[in-house]
Parts: sequence; structure tokens; C-alpha cells
Amino acid sequence: MLPPKPKPTPRPTVTVTVTPSAEAPADGQNQQEQ
Repeated sequence: MLPPKPKPTPRPTVTVTVTPSAEAPADGQNQQEQ
């Protein structure tokens, strides 16, 4: 029962990939301001 627990750990890694995506649009808005 313990082995299956570590499997869900890699799932949160996908959330980290979404963080950079949200930063991309923010950079575009900053360029428009300049």
C-alpha cells in the first residue's frame, strides 16, 4: 500500500509546468507597457 503512494507524487510536477505558462502572458503585457 505504501508503494502506490509515491506514484501520485509526480502528479504535482505537472502543476509546476503550468506556472511558467502563466508567466509567459505576463511578459507579453509588460512589453506592451514599455
